[in-house]
Amino acid sequence: MEHPLLVLAFDKFRGSLTQAEASEAAEKGVRRALPEAEVVILPCADGGEGTVEAILAACGTGRKRYTCSVTPPLGIPGKESIEASFAVLSGEDGVRTCVLEMCAASGLSLVPEDRRDPMSASTYGTGQMIRAGLDLGCRRFLLGLGGSATHDGGIGMAAALGYRFYDRQGNFIPFPKGSDLPELGSIRTDEADPRLRNSAFTACCDVDNPLCGPSGAAAVFGPQKGAIPEQIPKMDEGLAHLAQILTETGMQDCREQPGVGAAGGTGFGVRAFLGGELKSGIDAVLDAAKADDILRKADLLLTGEGKMDIQTVHGKAVAGLLSRAERFGVPVIGFCGILEDGAWGLYDRGMIGMFSISDRPMGKKDAFLRAKALLEKQVYSAVTLWYRSKTQKRRK
Repeated sequence: MEHPLLVLAFDKFRGSLTQAEASEAAEKGVRRALPEAEVVILPCADGGEGTVEAILAACGTGRKRYTCSVTPPLGIPGKESIEASFAVLSGEDGVRTCVLEMCAASGLSLVPEDRRDPMSASTYGTGQMIRAGLDLGCRRFLLGLGGSATHDGGIGMAAALGYRFYDRQGNFIPFPKGSDLPELGSIRTDEADPRLRNSAFTACCDVDNPLCGPSGAAAVFGPQKGAIPEQIPKMDEGLAHLAQILTETGMQDCREQPGVGAAGGTGFGVRAFLGGELKSGIDAVLDAAKADDILRKADLLLTGEGKMDIQTVHGKAVAGLLSRAERFGVPVIGFCGILEDGAWGLYDRGMIGMFSISDRPMGKKDAFLRAKALLEKQVYSAVTLWYRSKTQKRRK
């Protein structure tokens, strides 16, 4: 093991380090510990913010960035707009792929904290982004579902693509949102954009929640989006009603499929309205980067994110990396700013070590300012320990 191959795949440390900055700090730590090591950096994202950047980094040439005007989550079409960025990739087979992040058009970060209400938010802007991709000739779509402000089951997105929604009295709903779900009476599909039938959609998500129930979209993610406890039952009933209406319309009822509860039920909307599939965000990014070709030769994988907790265990990027590394018997060490008890389940998934980068009690501001140096230092220590352990075993 004179020249070990170490692979780095770091997600962002929210508020302190971007993916690129975290990887840079980790690489410095590796170089200090093993100057002769070969280091490969893999892009890392789970379907939320940073997915477009990760895919672009993975794909190299044949890529271009675009922007389009879309309606923000609480906006009114034609009256309010923001610019949303997405990417287009040129495929080897001549088919263009549009890579989008839902959070760019319908994200929670676009709504001030004092105005957050998932019942008032719509995914209409996400549909407008998809339409912009169709206009550019794209027929494959990779949509990251993380970080949304919405809870409308994807009906806003579908409306922007030509689906027509009516309430129980037969009144047309031009701009549907979460609060319209319980009052839906019918859906017309005949005016849906015909290009959708010749397009393939993959939604990237990092959760496995069904649409409804105690582990569904409303119960689990509603509070994160600003919902108060009294709203949760009505939100859940609204999504169940949507599923029933779609069944009556002759469309697929996939409410129990893992992941359809993502982004306030937009995972369900992608399946029902777009005929799309759901895929782990990290798997989509790793496939684009041809990670298997790298990992099968790797000696160690280093990964990390801002906080490791029970959510990390159940489907976030780090868990996806562990599953991929396990295929090739590659040991994994994880780093984070906050290490919660719930993260111990990662050891059951193959992690050989987890480390918080904090070296002493400190406030949030100090931790953010020192994050890069702290990560470099902790990586240096962990890699030194790993390498010495490996070489000592070989000597015996």
